Amino acid sequence: LGTAVGKGNEDGHGTAVASLAAGLAADAPGIAPASSLLSIRVTDASGISDIFTVAQAIVAAVDAGAKIVNISLGGYATNAALDAAIAYASDRGSVIVAAAGNDQAAQLSWPAADSRVISVGAVDAIGQQVSFSNSGPQLQIAAPGYGVQTAWLDQQRATVDGTSVSSPIVAGAIAAVMSQNPALSPQQAWQVLQQTASDSGAPGVDPDFGNGILNLGWAMSRNDLTRIDPAISSHYYDPATQTMEFVVQNRGNQSVANLMLNVDASGATSTSFIPPLAPGEIYVVKSLVDPAKLAAGDTLKFTTQLVNPPGLVDRVPGNNRRSSTLTAPAPVK
Repeated sequence: LGTAVGKGNEDGHGTAVASLAAGLAADAPGIAPASSLLSIRVTDASGISDIFTVAQAIVAAVDAGAKIVNISLGGYATNAALDAAIAYASDRGSVIVAAAGNDQAAQLSWPAADSRVISVGAVDAIGQQVSFSNSGPQLQIAAPGYGVQTAWLDQQRATVDGTSVSSPIVAGAIAAVMSQNPALSPQQAWQVLQQTASDSGAPGVDPDFGNGILNLGWAMSRNDLTRIDPAISSHYYDPATQTMEFVVQNRGNQSVANLMLNVDASGATSTSFIPPLAPGEIYVVKSLVDPAKLAAGDTLKFTTQLVNPPGLVDRVPGNNRRSSTLTAPAPVK
């Protein structure tokens, strides 16, 4: 446990994480560049840590005044020391943000697996869950974690992957929201990010994306009542009901009405009328999938287009169209 700046190759990870949260360089910008940083090392020379050292670091960070504690590491065990450290941070008004893990597992690593921790999964540039990102019912949110450029040792730049990347982006986003209104607590700022996340995957909260994908632009403009942004959030296949679910979300700050969704399902077209949506609300249009076509190995193509009513000025018209393909899952051997 220490705060000395490292110089070994393994220390680039910490530099990258710090830069993503609060970097000042134009070619490696952080989410909240005006933030104050405290770096506490928890790994040895080989990059290995232990639960007790991580717990010590949490307490030390909180005692030093940190309101947001980012932990870009994890393991598949916990103990009373870590439990007590998380409680110590929570009781003093600090939030802990942690990486979900990079093992393509159906469980989160600790401390992200703790319900008091803001757990973060990884998505790519088009909003798909990255294959390595862990999933689980405790997952809170997803953020970019694939092919992200950031700072490295000795003024270098690197392209990095992992939920270790996604976690400081969310930590920085909490700080950015707090910078708009110093009266907000870290917990209140986190609630803003939850409420303005872009729904993805299965409709609503799900184990792959949590509350959705971080949408900092929406969060930072949440008080702008002129922001109107209806969007197609996802195409999701539900194998239990053999239906495609097309999710429409209101990502603006006022209710929207008179939307239509045009669906092209491998040449079969249909139009659905969307009921009025309050800010943040979603609506799901469902389309049955022919299981025989999937069983035959056909690739089904879906394209949706959201049609706004005349006169509506959409802040982000690029998210009004989405395409996807569906193929039968490979047989389990």
